[in-house]
Amino acid sequence: MNFFLLLFLTFNVFYGQNGSLDLTFNNLNTITTSANIGNFALQSDGKVVIVGSFSSINGTTANKVARLNTDGSLDASFNVGAGIAGADRPYKVAIQTDGKIVVIGNFSTFNGVVKNSIVRLNTDGSIDTSFNTGTGFQSYSSSAFAWITGSASILKLRNNGQIVVAGGGFSKYNGTVSNSTLAFCVLNSNGTLDTSFDATAVDGVGTRRIEVLSDDKMIIFTYHTTFFGPLNQHDFYLRKLNLNGSLDTSFTLNNTILGKENIGGVPGAGSGDANLSINDMEQLSSGKILLAGVISSAFGSSNKSLARLNSNGTVDATFSCVGVFFQPTSTLYPGEVYSIQVQSDDKIIAGGTFNLYSGSTIGNIIRFNSNGSYDSSFNPGTGFTGISSTSPNSFTSASQLKLLPNKKVLAIGNFTSYNGVARNSIARLNSDLIANQDFGTAISSIASTVVSNVRANDIHYGATATGSNTVLSFVSTTDPGLTINTTTGAVNAAASVTPGTHTLIYQLCSIPTPSVCTEGTVTITVTSCWKSVAEGSAHTVAIKPNGTLWTWGLNDFGQLGDNTTTNRSTPAQIGSATNWKSVSAGFYFCLAVKTDGTLWAWGLNSSAQLGDGTTVSKLTPVQIGTDTDWDSVSAGGSHSLAIKTNGTLWSWGRNKFGQLGRTGSGLSPLQVGTDTNWQIVSGGQEHSSAKKTNGTLWGWGRNSVGVIGDGTNVNKSVPTQTGTDTDWASIGTGYYHALALKTNGTLWAWGFNNYGELGDGTTVDKFSPTQIGTDTNWAFVSGASQHSIAIKTTGSLWTWGWNQYGQLGDGTNVNKSVPTQIGTGTNWSSASGGSFLEGSTIARKTDGTIWSTGLNSSGQFGNGTTTNSNIFVQTNCQ
Repeated sequence: MNFFLLLFLTFNVFYGQNGSLDLTFNNLNTITTSANIGNFALQSDGKVVIVGSFSSINGTTANKVARLNTDGSLDASFNVGAGIAGADRPYKVAIQTDGKIVVIGNFSTFNGVVKNSIVRLNTDGSIDTSFNTGTGFQSYSSSAFAWITGSASILKLRNNGQIVVAGGGFSKYNGTVSNSTLAFCVLNSNGTLDTSFDATAVDGVGTRRIEVLSDDKMIIFTYHTTFFGPLNQHDFYLRKLNLNGSLDTSFTLNNTILGKENIGGVPGAGSGDANLSINDMEQLSSGKILLAGVISSAFGSSNKSLARLNSNGTVDATFSCVGVFFQPTSTLYPGEVYSIQVQSDDKIIAGGTFNLYSGSTIGNIIRFNSNGSYDSSFNPGTGFTGISSTSPNSFTSASQLKLLPNKKVLAIGNFTSYNGVARNSIARLNSDLIANQDFGTAISSIASTVVSNVRANDIHYGATATGSNTVLSFVSTTDPGLTINTTTGAVNAAASVTPGTHTLIYQLCSIPTPSVCTEGTVTITVTSCWKSVAEGSAHTVAIKPNGTLWTWGLNDFGQLGDNTTTNRSTPAQIGSATNWKSVSAGFYFCLAVKTDGTLWAWGLNSSAQLGDGTTVSKLTPVQIGTDTDWDSVSAGGSHSLAIKTNGTLWSWGRNKFGQLGRTGSGLSPLQVGTDTNWQIVSGGQEHSSAKKTNGTLWGWGRNSVGVIGDGTNVNKSVPTQTGTDTDWASIGTGYYHALALKTNGTLWAWGFNNYGELGDGTTVDKFSPTQIGTDTNWAFVSGASQHSIAIKTTGSLWTWGWNQYGQLGDGTNVNKSVPTQIGTGTNWSSASGGSFLEGSTIARKTDGTIWSTGLNSSGQFGNGTTTNSNIFVQTNCQ
């Protein structure tokens, strides 16, 4: 889908190497003193849910759980009420695919409701009462001889919707003693305990880290306590669990002691690395497992901070991370990696507590190449700073990183600034985005321009030589359907882009490194792809917002207007005119009006339906006469109707059954009567319907099945009033049936009903208007070949009648005799159906996209295929 884009450049220029601070993310300097953000989770809309020890943000109460907007400001629409009170604390937060938010920690209540250390929130911050946690997590107090509130510190979500909770201290969940004696359980999506999970593999051990794999199996970093008299030590293992909790025997490390933790000040016995600490794990797209922390010799002498395992647990020898981290005050304290994120180019961003890496000064964030080597091109400057402490547990740190969809990095931790700029506990960084092309010149300006008919890579920025090489990088947009081609500098708008104003941010960086980068923003105003659309006999014609004319589908008689008789399954522009106003499609021909009031026609002309005084078909649009006061047109089966700006009615073409409403020649437009108050006209196969400005309804032409609605089956050769009502609002004609709406929003139908196209629940013809149902919120109606289409004021789409080819779009090929809602969409605006036994429907949404269903044998869908469908599929936007 292509758009017409209006681009303006507004340079937000700053210098920033790869890893520079994103200044557009609001600084939260006034998080409660001595408090911090302990964990966060990213919503699909880019907002961020944070948990921690804070009680307010920027002066606004936020009791330990809050949500930030995409610019970092507090989201006032997210209200947790009293949240988590007192000294209680949340530890982890996760967001499910349905947007609901799971929080765990060490707390007894949430917003005044007992929720022992676990709660699920709705998207507005209220408690989700459908999540059944009961008494939550509990542990047994030997001093109080009672069950008390337990704590949980590890939270992971499975792809199947289950919730994995571990760590902390609990041995009972909702009254059921955990199937692990040391805090490990799996919950179903409704909050109930999954009692089928066999925790034998984790029974009697403590869990430090969990990584849920793509197949929902888990890698767990655990310890088992070994006792040596009055002292003890923790022996560390890395194990892989099957879905039911049993050990996956294909994983070679399950029973290998990888390290030990000595307790009581005396070294423990046995083998293992006394410095081992795995703080984060991530499964790569290859299936390999990346480990981060203090790795030391546990996974080979070449891996000190990161290690990569093959999927079976063996060490990946192609990965080597040999550098050593240290904390600020002394090389006596080894640094630790707390969090890792892997970019699309497999480079690894790592955060933790360290300011030295193999002799290089690093501010608690670093990037490695995909093979584990240090990537010096990622330059955070002084990085995360601001915490002065000699205690290893209180050093400055970046404790959690998240690579965002726009390739920036969100970070939280124990810090008050980033590269000298104040940032309290949370910051967003510009990542090194993959640069694809050396332009040879620096792009220093972008020309404002208006481009019509935008295809991929149509919009190019102006470039001026400044003597230094640069690379162009795409940073982000407010709509993921907008991208910048980093090779050509072009903006591409995908079919999914929502009409409106959007911002695209790009970055230019000099070559070679260390680079100096400039960011700029382009404001893009996107208008909808299609303004109007009409369907004829297996062909479609449409107008874009820029006034250009497009056609596709069957072309036996030149009805596509492209000077050929070749079918086409994708939209193509007809001519170069940009002043097309309205269009109507009939039986293998088209009529149109331009904004200058001229009338045009093309296609089949065997009955003089084009109105040019001949019966010769036309392969391109030809002007009909010289008048410039045409207002609207309607193409019938083989006759044509039009209204001028003065309210007069005109007709031409076939007149065998009186469908022109007059006598005389049909070779060119002639006026019907002398009335000047015609407002709407609609042509059927061999009949016509019209409405006057006084609200009266009229019909003429073939009437064998009562389509004129006058209570008879006698043909009428002049306009004949349908009843006496004066509150008709709009009309729509089908093959041999008619539909209309009244000003009170009611729906009416009459005429042929063999396929249920009237919608009254029968297949009996009606000779006068019959109300369809009792609803009073109908807003649009259109008659098709032998089916009907309508839209309500809610924007919902409804169809009924003949459905042999799936033209109703309800996923079946079964006829319907009452209006049937199609899907749940509420943004439909107009629709049109094929004429003369053509079983297809095309409809337009408020966002300007058009969708088709039914017969597609001639490519009338415009989606590049000739495949039928019984559900609506989107038409290409060229």
